[in-house]
Amino acid sequence: MGRRLVLDASLIASYLLPDESSFVFEAVLRAQAGGFVICAVPANGLIEVAQAVVGAVRRSRLDTADAETALERLAELPIAVLPGVDPLAVLRLALSNRLTAYDASYLAVALSTGGLLASGDRDLARAAHELGILWTPPATIPA
Repeated sequence: MGRRLVLDASLIASYLLPDESSFVFEAVLRAQAGGFVICAVPANGLIEVAQAVVGAVRRSRLDTADAETALERLAELPIAVLPGVDPLAVLRLALSNRLTAYDASYLAVALSTGGLLASGDRDLARAAHELGILWTPPATIPA
């Protein structure tokens, strides 16, 4: 298997919500199927995805049945949940990169595991790029 790839909630939500673009997430899945990455999220990641789905229901983007289907699809994704994010590392990353603690937790997991970060969030992607851990889809990934 390849290098660990940490996914942020916005990227996962883009795959689950039908009115959002998911081409980067689909590239992640193709890369994983080709044995290139092990996908992971920090412990708060799945709750953040659930919150995005809740928000979509509240804004009438999804009905309750579609929201439940989205979260069932989430449970089927090949993503490992990594507990134990160091709160001090999260604090330092959040303050030095002007991020929320939630977003900084993705950076902390990527850095502590020697992985890369795939993000759909502009500020988080900027911080990952500056730290040299931003993942971008390769030009060719086995389909």
